This record gives sequence, structure tokens and C-alpha cells, in this order.
Amino acid sequence: MLTACESCITGWSGQRPNWHHRGVDQRAGGRKRHLSLVPDLPESAATDRDETPLRAVSTLIPVPPLVEATADDLRRRLAESGAPQPFLDHAARFGDDVEALAVWLRDYGPVFSEKQWAGDLLDHWSQFLVPGTDAIAAEQFGAAFLAMYDDDSVGMIKHLIAEAVETGRRETVAMARVFASVGPIAVRSAALAAVEQLLAAEVPDVEWADDVGAGRLLSAYGWSDPAQSEEMLVLDFEIAGRPRSFSVLLDHSRGSGVKACQLHGEIGKTRRQFEVRATIAGLPFMTYTRTQAGNILAAALVAPIAARRADDIEQVNALLPLLRSREHLVVVPAAVVPMPPAPTSPRQSTRVSRVHRLKVTLTHTRPPIWRRLEVPSTATLAELHDILQVAFGWADSHLWMFETPTGEYGRPDPEMGFMDAGRITLADAAPDAGSALHYVYDFGDDWRHSIVVEAVEAAAVGPRYPRCTGGRRAAPPEDSGGAETYEDLLAAGSIVAGRFSAAAINERLQDS
Repeated sequence: MLTACESCITGWSGQRPNWHHRGVDQRAGGRKRHLSLVPDLPESAATDRDETPLRAVSTLIPVPPLVEATADDLRRRLAESGAPQPFLDHAARFGDDVEALAVWLRDYGPVFSEKQWAGDLLDHWSQFLVPGTDAIAAEQFGAAFLAMYDDDSVGMIKHLIAEAVETGRRETVAMARVFASVGPIAVRSAALAAVEQLLAAEVPDVEWADDVGAGRLLSAYGWSDPAQSEEMLVLDFEIAGRPRSFSVLLDHSRGSGVKACQLHGEIGKTRRQFEVRATIAGLPFMTYTRTQAGNILAAALVAPIAARRADDIEQVNALLPLLRSREHLVVVPAAVVPMPPAPTSPRQSTRVSRVHRLKVTLTHTRPPIWRRLEVPSTATLAELHDILQVAFGWADSHLWMFETPTGEYGRPDPEMGFMDAGRITLADAAPDAGSALHYVYDFGDDWRHSIVVEAVEAAAVGPRYPRCTGGRRAAPPEDSGGAETYEDLLAAGSIVAGRFSAAAINERLQDS
């Protein structure tokens, strides 16, 4: 005999239960599982809007009165009360383990009308219908809710979706959108079908629908600590026009799984903080290519979670599904990995007839760091990339792109949306004097180069193009943190600026 839930014995009461926040260790199917959820959404998700804080998933856990019962009593009364079949099937898995069954019924089982259960849950999704809602916040809420259930609960979740669809509420669209992205594979199809059914019934979609599981990878970096068997991977994304960073700590002593995971809102500040931590620890700070980051992430996502502390387990369970749904933005499928572009040479062609005179300024630098360049009008943007790397002393070790009136160009990448910079010429992208475009290098430090066409003129006889004819100030060193951080380092004496030399730049241009 065991003290158990009175409402589980007396039936689906129809009364709204009391809610509270609690965490328990539940044994379901012989497995011990920590079920305490993240008490609140992380600051980065909740503070983007000046609104009432998002309600935590943990408020969905009821605490009913208690009486004595056996496992068979609980299952029999549960059936008599009209519990749906998926719940009866799940209750049968506990066998004679009345303690585990009682805990499940008390904390996660149905204790009132299933329609009221669905309705009450949907009330919690109303907060994500407010204009300006962030998709990330909805995804975190949904992932935290789903983390309360184990792999054997798929039937219950599907039943919940079906009951929610019957309400015809827009909140169901919000919930199903999220479940279709961050839910277990077996749940996603049911969630997607629910969305399609409700939209067909002219239930309005949520405004953040296109942002769920979506975004654009900006950069990736981290470090490795062999002494502690740990590795840090940080992925910078642009999601719904906002910068987001996922930091993932891997534990190679526990199968290379995720030990901790956090979401950050200020990617520039986050990068500087991690650079400082790596420096203090004496670890090399590394910038990863997309392929390198994708290999690290893919291995981590298939490994068992390595978190040990309860708070870390909760955080990983709440955030890892969000990162998993964006794995396709990082991991390049082997069949579509773009081939490296053919080597280009900025050295002069004997058939140069016209040149673009460009003034290229590194934005947000004071006094401005700039270069005046003369480039063959027939040069492609891929060749201009090579020229700019030389003119500003960059190491070509980061992602880059050109922003033009006709779109974004870089190394062709269907996931990031870049068109092939080798297939558009400078004359096409900026045809006349006064035309402008931007070159962005290192999406983490965000070095933005403003390019203005000062003139388009006939090539002179004698000079070799491209060439640098003027400029000011030496360029910043690689990985110096962006314009603001670079100026701070200069002011503090941590970096000594070099001298600008057009002759040195031209020598490198001719040798490249």
C-alpha cells in the first residue's frame, strides 16, 4: 500500500488543480530521470521585451491531495475516470512499481478533464501571441515542457496535440509550430499536421512562424582544454534579425557529450568574454570554419548528454533542442559541400582598359582607417576580396561577404544565402561613380568596409593594377575584437599600431 493521489482514484475531477514548482527523480520503465525543469526562461529570451516575464513550464505541475492505494487501484480508477488510452498504456508500463506510478500521476499525470487539461496548457501559450514575441522564447518554453516527458510518452503528447486542435485556438498553432521543430521525431509529424489542419480552418498563424528552427550562421569559435578533457564551441547566429550565440561545453571524458549549454544575446560582448577566459586559462582561442564547427557540433549532438549537475541538466534539456533544430545551418552535408573557389590573382591583366577608383573605409574607426585603390573594372568580387585582404592586412581566416544592391555575395553557400562572388564583376556590382557597396569580414568581430566608387576611368599606361594610391593608419591585427575593442586596446597600450605604407601594400599585391 502507498500514499497516492486522491484525484487519480476519484477520477478526472474537472476542478482546476493548484500549481507549484517542484523537481523530482522519477523512475519510469526502470530508468531514473531528473525531471526538474528550468525555473525561468534565460535572461536573453525574457528581457528582449519590456513585458511581464514568461511563465515557467514548471507551473504545469499539479499537487493534489493524497490517500492510500495500490498500483492496480490507481490503474483501475484511472480507467474508470475516462483517462484516454495513451495514458492508460503509459500507466501499464510501471507494472507493480506503485511508487513510480504514484509519482508520475501526482506530478505529470492527468488529474482533470482532458479537454480542460489541453485548455489550461494552451493558456500558457497565450504569451507567445503577443506582437513582437521572439521565436526563441517560444522554442525554449516548448523544449522545457517536452523535457518533462520521457521517450515512452510520445503517445500522450500526440493525444495532447489532438485535444488542443479540437479547441480551434490560435495558441495550438503556436504550440504545434514549436513541437514540430524541437519535439521528438515521432511527435513532429503530428505537430505539423496540426498546424496544417488549423491553418486550413483559417486559424491565424503566429508572426514568428518562419523563424522557428531558422536563422543564419555568422561565425564560430572556441577553445580546447586537453588537461580537463573539455572543449568549448560557440556558434553565432542571426535569428529573426537578432544576434544570438549558443555556447556549448563538451566533456570528452564522458563520451564528448554536452556538459553545459547557454544562450547569449550580445555576440560581440560574448566573444570578448570568452577570449578573456581563454587567455586567463592559457588556452589557444580558435576561430572555426563552418566545416570545422559542423564536425564538432554533429559529434556532440549524437553523444549522450554529459551534464551532471541538476541545473546543467535542465539547461541542456531546454536549449539543446533549439540548437539541434538549427544543426542544418552549421553542418554541411557531404554531398553539397561547395568546392573551394579557384585561386584568383589580383595582378594586372594586359587587357585592362578601365579601372574603378575606390575609397574603402573601415567603419567605426576614429580617425578613419581607409585605403584608396585602383582596381580593374572587370575584376570579380572574389578578386576584390583578395585585394582587400592585402590592402588591410587581413589573414583570410574568417567568413566574408559583399553586400550589394543585387544581394549578398561570397563563397557560394545555399545555407547562408550567398551568391557566388566569382560570378559578378565590380562593374556589374558598382557601375558608376557614387555607387557603393559593403565588404564584411569576420562575422564575429564584424569588420565592415564601406566601399565608394570615386571614379570610373581609363587605365593609365604603365602602372600595374590593382594598386593602392593612398590611405591612413595601419589596419588592426586579426582577431582584435572589432572596431570598439581595437580602439580600447590602442588607448590602453595593449596594442602598438604599425604604420601605413602604400608601397608595402603594392608589393604584396604584385606578389599575390
